[in-house]
Amino acid sequence: MKSDTNTAANVGPEVQTEDFAQWVRVNQAKLTPELRPHYDFMVFGGPVGSRSQGAVPRLTHGGHAEEIVGKELIAYDIASDGNWFRMSFSCVNGKQGSLRLPTECLKALIMTLPRMMTKALSARYGDDSLRLVYPAEVVRIEGSRDPNTFILTLTTPDGFAVSFSLSGQQLDALSQERTLK
Repeated sequence: MKSDTNTAANVGPEVQTEDFAQWVRVNQAKLTPELRPHYDFMVFGGPVGSRSQGAVPRLTHGGHAEEIVGKELIAYDIASDGNWFRMSFSCVNGKQGSLRLPTECLKALIMTLPRMMTKALSARYGDDSLRLVYPAEVVRIEGSRDPNTFILTLTTPDGFAVSFSLSGQQLDALSQERTLK
């Protein structure tokens, strides 16, 4: 079942934030015909589909799928060849589970998590202005192979780091902005 459609991991920088939701809707419409009635996953602690493992059956397009109710993330693993990653977690019933995905899913996950957090905060507290904010301990600006592009990396005290590419004009504007508008 091959698809020529883009995946979220292939969304380029030319896709603007406001266009992203529309892009997702179009891409989902393209991929829906390829949905399988179930998807494989591995959960430790009982046979797949058993209630003892913390999975709850949930009806989807093609039948029942399992919903795993997690409690907290425990660890992650990366394949030695870099082709997949696994997130391990504890379930609400005390058992452990894991989700293994191809590495190409990481970009989609990274791009989706901040928006998910913002929506969750808004839903929980009824305030659309809330954001999850981290203090920046290290701000690093470095050049790139393109002499007109710079890399801005912000790092928190606990080691979380995120990098952005900036044009020289954007970097100049950032250095000149000292007040909020």
